[in-house]
Amino acid sequence: MFRYRCRLSGTSGFIHDGIGNYSIDVKCSWLIDGSAVPNSTIRLHIEEFATECGWDHLYIYDGDSVHSPLLAVY
Repeated sequence: MFRYRCRLSGTSGFIHDGIGNYSIDVKCSWLIDGSAVPNSTIRLHIEEFATECGWDHLYIYDGDSVHSPLLAVY
């Protein structure tokens, strides 16, 4: 399994899984770190989001790990 991990800490940025279709057995993780600005709000603007039903999911946690409180699943 190929794992892709990325930490975003700027005030804006883009998230993507690379160019073109990703290969089988890829696990992508992005950590959006808002700690640089205390009491900040992170806003996601999703322009395109395509998933393979039953396999691809977007999990949003309130913290820096999968053990943090789960906020949403798409």
